[in-house]
Amino acid sequence: MTRISISVLSAILIQLFTKSCQGLTNDIINSDANSTIQPVRTTTVETPASKSPSFVVSLQKYTEGHYEHICGGAIIDEQFMITTAHCVLKPVVLFKSRLSVVGGSTQIFGKDSIRFRVIGMTTHPRFKFLKGYDILVIRVSPKFPIDGKRFSIINFKDAKRRSTGLDAVLLGWGRLGNRPYKPKNLESIPFKTIDNRVCLQTYRFKYLTETEICAVHSNPKIGLRGACDGDSGAPLVDLNNNIIYGLLSYGRRACQPQKPYAFTRISAHVNWIQQQMANLMRNSGK
Repeated sequence: MTRISISVLSAILIQLFTKSCQGLTNDIINSDANSTIQPVRTTTVETPASKSPSFVVSLQKYTEGHYEHICGGAIIDEQFMITTAHCVLKPVVLFKSRLSVVGGSTQIFGKDSIRFRVIGMTTHPRFKFLKGYDILVIRVSPKFPIDGKRFSIINFKDAKRRSTGLDAVLLGWGRLGNRPYKPKNLESIPFKTIDNRVCLQTYRFKYLTETEICAVHSNPKIGLRGACDGDSGAPLVDLNNNIIYGLLSYGRRACQPQKPYAFTRISAHVNWIQQQMANLMRNSGK
């Protein structure tokens, strides 16, 4: 894997962003030029049926005769889901005709999954790599069959700004490795949010913005990995209260346990999300 230090980052941002779309942005602010990513064990955390993460979906692209998972995402309405903008902008711009959203099962590429067409999408106009606003709203067809079991909605409308000490979980399929089209169970990875200033000063996340929230992988005994390739766009949530805090945007190194990662802060984008939902209803037909 390419080894990158902060001192040379500014000269090769475009090259780095080319790697990031197909999973977590690896090594984008890696201060250890001699480090490499090592394989890690993963674990699946079971949740009660009443708290099943059936709002989690997979954003996939069609290429060379098959579908490929590129990012996670979350259902926020019977016609809409959200994920991160970088998923569809690099290494090449992906148009809606090549995209689909898959849900209805916690097993990616499982036989019970249902595929939905992407009929409209909007990335935040202020999004730039490592400068925040990493968010994308997608409208699908047909509608998600919300039943509280196979399909549910996560609450994104809580605009209260939260920061420090929140227990949350990242819900994603992680690194698919050499089995990119084979079924794999959704994984629940424990995180705790930390103050942005601590993230900046202690962990040197110098690109963190006010539109993002920082969270640290918090319990290696439960979740033996941090955020991995394939987790980009995946939701950081409070399952007990059905609230989404963030969408995975980037980290220093993929899959590293007990390390911080940057998430798009949903509370900072509530109004924008609602505006785009209304616009997509008008522009992509009802």
